[in-house]
Amino acid sequence: MPQLPAGGGSAAIVTAIQQRVVYPPQALRAHVEGRVFVSFTVAASGLVENVAVVKGIQPSCDSAVVKAVQQLPRFTPGRQAGRAVAVQFTVPVVFRLEEPQPPIKGK
Repeated sequence: MPQLPAGGGSAAIVTAIQQRVVYPPQALRAHVEGRVFVSFTVAASGLVENVAVVKGIQPSCDSAVVKAVQQLPRFTPGRQAGRAVAVQFTVPVVFRLEEPQPPIKGK
């Protein structure tokens, strides 16, 4: 399977995308939450190609996820029988609003 430069497998890929997503302001104001499923291919060269939303929640959120995937660094490509091969991924990206923290009693 392809790996990010720092390794970490599929979980690291999802984390890297999630860290690059910018919550769109209009989605924040509208309290939009949910999962966007995005598909992309890591080419034999290690570059990300063919980024597409498989299941979206709202156009601005969908666009934010596509932009985040396009910002991923070059991968170490996947290998099969010793040759670099293209590998397709479909991953979920979660949009969740942070719960306001209750005040701490006694302070």
